[in-house]
Amino acid sequence: MRTSWRVRNGGDQTDDSSKVEFKVFSEEKMTHSWTEKDDLKALYVYLYGVEELPFNIHQIAMMIDTTDDSLKMRVGNFKAVDTDAGLTHVASQSVDVFNKYSKLSKRDLRFKAFGLN
Repeated sequence: MRTSWRVRNGGDQTDDSSKVEFKVFSEEKMTHSWTEKDDLKALYVYLYGVEELPFNIHQIAMMIDTTDDSLKMRVGNFKAVDTDAGLTHVASQSVDVFNKYSKLSKRDLRFKAFGLN
């Protein structure tokens, strides 16, 4: 791998022998304060997936200002609530959202979560 960097005197240095790979990560939100509306989106994804939505997981995560992995974990929380298996330490808000909204029709939940008919 070829690595380049700028040194203090302004010159460029190159090292072709480096076997270390450096990754640049975008600034990701480390914590997300989940709202009921965010949980509704995750609940919809858990119950029905994204196949009939005009959004994918990444786009939904961006909508709620979190990462794909965080959204997937929240979806997993709903699975844990639904099946009493899997993840532990599920947020009480997620339990409340599941109990309040999981029996809605697909159409009603899609509208409640995304504003889509």
